[in-house]
Amino acid sequence: MRVSPTGHPGCHSALVTRLLATRTQVALLVVALLAGLGVLGAIGWVTWSARAAAAVSTGWQPDCGEARVGSHRGEPAIWSRPGWRCEVDVAVVNDSARELRVTEVSARMVGPGSTLEARSLPTDTAPVGQSPGSDDARWDVDVTVPAHASRTITVAIGWRQDGCNTSGYVTTRPWATVRFQVLGRTHAVTAPQPLVLRTFDEPRDRRACPEE
Repeated sequence: MRVSPTGHPGCHSALVTRLLATRTQVALLVVALLAGLGVLGAIGWVTWSARAAAAVSTGWQPDCGEARVGSHRGEPAIWSRPGWRCEVDVAVVNDSARELRVTEVSARMVGPGSTLEARSLPTDTAPVGQSPGSDDARWDVDVTVPAHASRTITVAIGWRQDGCNTSGYVTTRPWATVRFQVLGRTHAVTAPQPLVLRTFDEPRDRRACPEE
């Protein structure tokens, strides 16, 4: 009979079995700890991204050249006359400690499916993105905003020949939204200002206007 090194038959096999079992338990514990750290890291990443996004704000200002801009209830009102065009300077203010990347500016009621007497127009740095049939428009951009800094993105809107021309003030609130990425996650922030158009009842096609 072969005698194990401990002097007892089979003790060596039992010791090996116990060692293997212990190693398996340690390995499982390490895997569990790593998984837990991964979950905590993911939660932390989401939290840091959300905190950074909360420190981002936006606003806009129209530059309409020769087009008239009046006032309505304390807000600029663009006089909607044939051929008008306004560049819109959208400011993105990043008060966070993280760099962010702006990927899109969108605006309500100036898309291809809208009947508003205004439509989205491209600029040199902000082409109009595809949004078939949508009332909303978007401009595709790629602008980096460093931490504690601001950048201005210029988009444009202008006259829509087949828009509704009912006389009065047309207010769209909210209007402009900026979509951006920070720490690998996408967020959006909306400007507080409304878009206000002063429209006029003129003798031309009114089929775009909703029936009363």
